[in-house]
Amino acid sequence: AAVDSGVIVIEAAGNGTVDLDHPTYGGKFDRSVRDSGAILVSTGSSSGRYPLQWSNVGSRIDVHGWGENVAALGGSVFYGADLHDGGENASYTALFGGTSAASSMVSGVVASIQGVALERWGRPIPPRTMRELLVRTGTPQSADLERNVGPLPNLEAAINLVLDHFPDFVIPVITLLGDNPERIAVGESWNDPGANALDDVDGDISSQISVGGDFVDTSTVGAYVVTYDVTDQAGNPAIQVMRTVEVYD
Repeated sequence: AAVDSGVIVIEAAGNGTVDLDHPTYGGKFDRSVRDSGAILVSTGSSSGRYPLQWSNVGSRIDVHGWGENVAALGGSVFYGADLHDGGENASYTALFGGTSAASSMVSGVVASIQGVALERWGRPIPPRTMRELLVRTGTPQSADLERNVGPLPNLEAAINLVLDHFPDFVIPVITLLGDNPERIAVGESWNDPGANALDDVDGDISSQISVGGDFVDTSTVGAYVVTYDVTDQAGNPAIQVMRTVEVYD
């Protein structure tokens, strides 16, 4: 109801090493069964984009934030007051964590993006579009991929896309045909699919493509995002395409 009313909802996925796709939950976290439109946030390491031991995982998870080593107000019996202990109303910790921390971080990202959209276009980004924006511009999970916690939001990439396009993506963001992410082994060559692999979404789209983003270094394990900016016949931006290439050992 909140999402349908235009309210962006950010949910903490909880902590407990739980697979939300497990049959125990009877499909409650299966998007094909139901989808509230909320942004579901799990936890990742502060030193890398991979799930923590206690991260809840599953296909319903949209994005993750840091689940450890987060500075926050208020020392407690759980975290102490390791940064500063000034009494009940002036204590600080550097050890805040869990999805309480991760969802707070994502909330800050969303607020920042929404502020840019309001200033640039004079209207907010709708909830489901905001979710899609975070996922598509986020930096992909880098390890333990069978335990999905989604990408880590990339505020700079999201803001750049919002500045260039309407907040409801009148100019759509699509992916290339084929598996996404594409997985290749270390040392294998990667063939850039180029213009021929684009979805045929508009007859006016030309084959002009400029490639940006990270270079795909096939000698190093990691996830790379390659961006294609496709122009129309008049040279105007028509489609921005993002493809994830995962190099594995």
